[in-house]
Amino acid sequence: MKKTYIILLSLLCIASCQRPVNYLEQAQNFFKAEEKMQLSASSTKIDLDRDKPDDIALTFDWTSAREMPDDYIPTYITKIDIAGNNFNTCVRTVEDDGTFSKSFTNAQLQSYILDKWGKSYVRPVTVQFGVVCKWDGGDKYVMPEVRTLNVEIRPFRPLTFDVDKLYVSGDAVMGATRILMKQTPENEFQYAAHVALKKGLLTLPVVYDGMTTYIAPADLDGSTIMDAEDEAVTMRTDAAGWTIPEEGTYRIVVNIQNKTVRIYSPATDLKPKTFQGHFGPVGTYNEDVEFTLNPEGNVNGTPWLFGFKGDNMDGSGWLTKEVRFEFSEADPQLLVYSGADVKGDKCIALINWLTSDGKPYTNYDSAFYIVPRKSATGTYQVNKNTWYDIAYGFLRDPNLMVDGVPIGADLRAIKFLFRNDQNTSTPVNFIMIDFRNDRIYFDKK
Repeated sequence: MKKTYIILLSLLCIASCQRPVNYLEQAQNFFKAEEKMQLSASSTKIDLDRDKPDDIALTFDWTSAREMPDDYIPTYITKIDIAGNNFNTCVRTVEDDGTFSKSFTNAQLQSYILDKWGKSYVRPVTVQFGVVCKWDGGDKYVMPEVRTLNVEIRPFRPLTFDVDKLYVSGDAVMGATRILMKQTPENEFQYAAHVALKKGLLTLPVVYDGMTTYIAPADLDGSTIMDAEDEAVTMRTDAAGWTIPEEGTYRIVVNIQNKTVRIYSPATDLKPKTFQGHFGPVGTYNEDVEFTLNPEGNVNGTPWLFGFKGDNMDGSGWLTKEVRFEFSEADPQLLVYSGADVKGDKCIALINWLTSDGKPYTNYDSAFYIVPRKSATGTYQVNKNTWYDIAYGFLRDPNLMVDGVPIGADLRAIKFLFRNDQNTSTPVNFIMIDFRNDRIYFDKK
């Protein structure tokens, strides 16, 4: 028994001489382990390339974070934002397992800088990229590892569909290096030209803010014209365009809002409106008449003259106001009036068409009238921003029918009424006559 006691006492003495294990201290040291992750960039200063939108402009690489026990699962999260924003407006991505690199194209960075963060292209911006490694699992919280880098990026000047001047150009243009396209009167975002072309390349250069770019097919592999159909287009810095297959007069219509181009070949080109009717009896005239409303004017080259005839609602009585409608280059059967207010109740008349002896007939008593499509006489109340069906013909044409019913009356009695039910004037100052679809549009600009 004494021997056993001595052995036990010796063991206790040995144990008392050893330093006790501090498990809390070990855990604290473990979770304060030195961070290992490193972050690098392919460049810290770049200029984005407009001509290579899909090319990689910037790449970030990082190494793995420190090792942890198997029950701790690492996740890498990347963020990119304007420097100084504290990643409050960042693009955030949870990266796939095993991913240690992040790349951005020219188009991506351009879109982030201009569209997402609202910066201008006129000066460089500093972008901050960050990568975070956090751990899930385990029974203790682990501080994530975080690395950030700043990169100075100069955006490119965007190729926008903004226009100061738009031209028809290329070696397909006959007799000139380039021809200015007109802004159409019916649509501020639409330009058109009716031009003689030959076989060759047609280009559409745009001048905006002192810079020249080119409207070109979105699909350059299909650079032949899509005859009389809308085609999607894009902006380019090189002189790309369309192949004109044969010589002739082409109509080119560009819509910069819809980003489309429509080209009519000589075979599909839109033609002006030809009218037929019976004129008379009036004076020495009692005849069948045919005339074409050419944009160039009547056969004498005189611009077409229209008139608003009717009551102005101001006590001045039955008055006539002569005006000119502008032909659209996009469609010769579309005419546009933009000017002083039209009010009261009015007829619209073409007053300088030519009789069979080649003389202009300018008497309102037998003019060529454009009226609401009604089968009975009377006024026709109109609203702004609205299309209406129309009929037209000579004042005393016995054969004129509207909706299958002979008019047989004075067309001047069928008027557009520019006032409301309370007899308050509702004037308009913008009118479009669409003879291709037999309709008229009124609005107040």
